Amino acid sequence: SDKVVPTRWHYEAKTDLRGEMIKAKARDVVQGFRQTKDTDYKEVFAPTIRGEQVRLLLAVATKHFGLLRKEARLYLRNAKLLQMKLADVLGKGDVKDAYLQSPLPEDEQILFELPLGYEPKLKAPPGFKVVGRALKALPGMKQAGRTWYVHQRHILRDMGFTPCTAAPCIYVKETDTGILVIGHFVDDLIMLNLTRNPHAFDSVKEALSGNYEVKYAGTLDKFLGAEFEEREDGLRLHLTNYIDNITKKYLEEGTKPVMTPEFTAEMSAAEAALLQRADIKMYQEITGALMFAMTTAHPDISHAVNKLAR
Repeated sequence: SDKVVPTRWHYEAKTDLRGEMIKAKARDVVQGFRQTKDTDYKEVFAPTIRGEQVRLLLAVATKHFGLLRKEARLYLRNAKLLQMKLADVLGKGDVKDAYLQSPLPEDEQILFELPLGYEPKLKAPPGFKVVGRALKALPGMKQAGRTWYVHQRHILRDMGFTPCTAAPCIYVKETDTGILVIGHFVDDLIMLNLTRNPHAFDSVKEALSGNYEVKYAGTLDKFLGAEFEEREDGLRLHLTNYIDNITKKYLEEGTKPVMTPEFTAEMSAAEAALLQRADIKMYQEITGALMFAMTTAHPDISHAVNKLAR
């Protein structure tokens, strides 16, 4: 296509567990809503790992670690097992600029406006301007998520990992010493070392670094908005900061909490008609915020959220 798609700067603040900013990020984003299907892109679907699948991986990892500790206590001579930590079994990685690592098919390499403030070395003739051609996926492109998913899938399969039939974003590899598992949500990786070797993932990390840069965390403290706390009896998954933030944002001060929030009132058609656009938008925001909490860590509120969504 000869069409040039506009871009704009997007700014984001990354926060730590206390909600304090640790990094300010800026990226140039393609205005994907201006793309045309079958001209600028073809397929857009890309699966992602689900909340319950993440909880399953966490449960498998902590159970495996518990069995290793039990074995280490029974056979005290095994120094390697005694020294293993949960971080040796359960790890996290973050791919740097994931979309920018994903080659686009030649017929989907769109033209895009250069970001505001960037001065190209080339000079265009009068009446023309210099634009870019996307050889790899850019944030905001309709097909960016799928392009990255296909690229990641190809890399992991070449490394001997097999995607699960029921969970296409979970990959499993059998080795001589046990099983390695990688789950990914776009550029966030969660890694399970289900072996007795704390260095079993070293070769995998080295192979991944040949394709793109991955930043690995020493411990799993945060993943997909959820927070984690290692305890003597396992791993605690919670959304303390997230829930505090949404209650401060949407609830009146002094509202009393209850153990099982539920309601029985129904809204009539006449009452619904009186709602302002701002009221409807806020209702949708609250429901969406609760849906995230439900799918991530609180399936116990599913019934209440289901009624809200209806």
